[in-house]
Amino acid sequence: MMSLMFLLITNQMREPNRRKIKNKNELPAEKTKARPNVRRIGHNYERKVVKELKELGFATAATTRATSKIMDDAKIDINGVPYNIQCKAVKTGLNVFTVLDDMETFIPKMVPERDVYVNVVFHKKEGEEVVVLRKEDFYRIIKKLLEHGITLRKYSLN
Repeated sequence: MMSLMFLLITNQMREPNRRKIKNKNELPAEKTKARPNVRRIGHNYERKVVKELKELGFATAATTRATSKIMDDAKIDINGVPYNIQCKAVKTGLNVFTVLDDMETFIPKMVPERDVYVNVVFHKKEGEEVVVLRKEDFYRIIKKLLEHGITLRKYSLN
């Protein structure tokens, strides 16, 4: 009992002006700056990618949060397409090699039937977007396109 009282007293001594805040409107002005909800930003980006994939003809594209908890846990964010897609909307600290490594680790263990598809990372940072995949997968895609006489150009001739 004595040590508990000592702990309470020392905590009060360290933070004499600290009080419990019952709602966020009581926070000091410097702490009320609008902080983006990182999770919401990520979910919005996933929905944006799904919408774009549907516009490209993948009618069954959906977020795995809505369709498959196992696939979501296996690092796949988009279901209903013949690719394993992980979406990242982060400002700093993304290592795409780690993301791809995680996908290569979890997918064969958790959803082995998806291990036949190419792993792709969609990354959005400060309004710009890139798509990242392993070089050997990119070359396999290029070979398939060439087998069908398709050559992609940056700008359409139409």
